[in-house]
Order: sequence, then C-alpha cells, then structure tokens
Amino acid sequence: MIQNKMTETIENLGIDKTAELLAEYVNQKIPSEDVAIQFVLEEIEAASQGNGAAKIFAMTSGFDEDDYIDAMHNSFEEVDGEDGPQQEILNLCMMLYPNQNLMADLRIKTVDNIMKHWKLGKYAPVNEKVRLIDVVKKNNNLPEGIFSNINNDLNDSITEDHDIMILMAYGYARRVAAAAIYLQGTFNREHYNQASFIFKSLQLSTGQSVEFQEEAAKQAEELLTSYNSRIDKEFMAMVTNLVETNQVISAYEQNLFFSDEQILEMFSPTPWKRTLIKDLIYLALIDGNLDDAEKDLFYDVAVNELGFTETKIADIMKNVTSDIMKNITSIEDIYPTNEDDIYIYFVHLLRLTYSNGYVDNNQVAYMEAVANKMNVDIDGIIEALGNI
Repeated sequence: MIQNKMTETIENLGIDKTAELLAEYVNQKIPSEDVAIQFVLEEIEAASQGNGAAKIFAMTSGFDEDDYIDAMHNSFEEVDGEDGPQQEILNLCMMLYPNQNLMADLRIKTVDNIMKHWKLGKYAPVNEKVRLIDVVKKNNNLPEGIFSNINNDLNDSITEDHDIMILMAYGYARRVAAAAIYLQGTFNREHYNQASFIFKSLQLSTGQSVEFQEEAAKQAEELLTSYNSRIDKEFMAMVTNLVETNQVISAYEQNLFFSDEQILEMFSPTPWKRTLIKDLIYLALIDGNLDDAEKDLFYDVAVNELGFTETKIADIMKNVTSDIMKNITSIEDIYPTNEDDIYIYFVHLLRLTYSNGYVDNNQVAYMEAVANKMNVDIDGIIEALGNI
C-alpha cells in the first residue's frame, strides 16, 4: 500500500512537484548548512556511480569531483544517523522499489531541490559585483591580431578558482575568440573544438538556467566589445554558429590568413555599409518591383563587395514585401565621409539603378535625396564617375 501511495502521488502531482514536497520534508531533518553540505555531497557521490541521469546530475551539480569523492566515508551522525536526512530520503525513495529508474529520478530531483533551498553547488550565490571585464587583464599585443589577444588575455587571467559566473562568461568569450581565430587561419579545427568542449563542460558544471546563461553571455559581450565595439551580441552568435555547425572552412585549411578587419567586415560591416544596404533596398523597391537583375546585383554587392554574410542578407530579404521596409527602417543613416568611400557608395547606387536597363525618375530623386544628406553634389559625382 505504501508503494502504491507514492506512485499515486507521482501520477497525480507529477514527479517534479512530488520531489518538491519530499525536499521540504527531508529538509526538516537538516538543522544546519554543514549537515546540508555533507548530505548533498554524499548524494552526489552516489549519483556519480548511478545510471545515466544520475551521472549527468552529478556532472551538472556545480561541485567538482574533488568535492564529493569519498564524501560517504566522511559522514557523521546528523547526516547518516537513524533520524538523519540520509535515511529519510532512502526510506521515501524505497517506496518505489523495484522501479529503480523512477527511484533514482525522484531522489536526484529531491536532492536538487534541497540544493536550491540551501543555495549549494550550481545554486550558490554569485558575486555580482565582480564581472569578467574586471578580471581580464589586457596584456597581450600579438601580431596575429585582436582575437588572438582576447584568447590569450582570457587564458592568462582566468583560473579554476574564479566564481562560476566568471568561468561561464569566460567560456562564452573564449569560444567566440577561438571561432574568429579559426576563421582567420591561425587555429585549426582541433584548437576550436577544445574551446568548444570547455564551453560545453562549463555549461554542464555551472548550471543551465536561462537567466544564468544570459548573464554570462552578457558579461562576455561586455568584455569583447571593450576590445572592439563591433564584436557585439550579433557577431558572437553568427561566428560561433557558423563554426560550430561546420558551415565554413577555416582559412588555416586553405593556407590563408584573414586580418581582424576582414573578419569584422564579414560579420559586422562598418556602419555606412549597413546604410548602403538600406539605400540599395529602397532604390530597388522604389519603382514597386524588385526584378531578378536588381536582386542578383544586390546579392553580389552585399556579399562579395561589402562583406555581409549570405545568412544575414537572406534574413533581410526573406520577404520581398513591405515587411522589408519594417526590417530596415531601424538602420541609422550613417554615411561615408571620405571621397573614396563616397565614390564606392554612389557606384553601387548607380549600378543598381541601371541594372534593369532603365532608370525610374523616383530612383533619380532618391539618389538626389541621399546626396543631399551627405552634402555632396550628385551631378558632380555622376560626372566624375563617367560611364559605369
């Protein structure tokens, strides 16, 4: 009957709610933090020798293996005694015998709730005053460039003794640096995989709550943008996703090397190039029709000459409707200031205007408006350009 009652509780409330209730009950047997720590460490040691789910629980507990190995040999009466929490949780879970998988699942979920109550392991409070940017010392100035500097500064500054938030933020930042260095041609795939493995191991060992991971990623971005403002959240996501999913081949494997600026231009083009993309889209749509010639030229300019990734451009162009306007109107008008860049800007506008064999008056008016914003003479530019 006892076994059936526990099974019935799980069936009625679900195993997660049942584990919460059991944790509240077992916690009544835990009078102090010392007892809680010893109890949890013994449970994690046992879990590390259990089934797959139990082993994952031990790995993701936030405790190092050195913390819990031999914990059961260091027990004391308040933990393992007749009236202690160890015997209590054992008796409660034995109600599910002989369903050992369900017993193990209930037990690790109950212990997880007890860890949460006492703020142990992955639930330990994080030092919110110290951030990754406060810890990393910018001492490197390597010829390979900024991403190698970031990678080495991180490795020189971070140790296993740092706060778990600092460690996870380090994992995010180092993975981005490794991905960029791989694309540049300094790292091979094995080097990148090492950084990726460390990142994933840190995710497992430091806790996987959404809030925790978002804060760690935010601290990584804060550090990376301090090296260069263009290494932002979008850059981080694009670079790591492309490398992680094997969508790109390292320059290393092609005996090539790309500079920092080439990598940044690939994934985070200079601001005026974003404005140019917006103007090209407006110019193509201003006559109410985006034909194949305009679309082909747009892709060629954006990807091959301006450094945008195909993924980025495809995302902008996913719907050739008024939705495009909604997607790009948020792009700030930042125009080039030197003559060479102004020349490039209008070359691309004129090429798109003439790409379908005729020029619409509205397109001419739009180019004049762009020239006015840049405070340049459109007639003088066209005359200087000659035949495009």
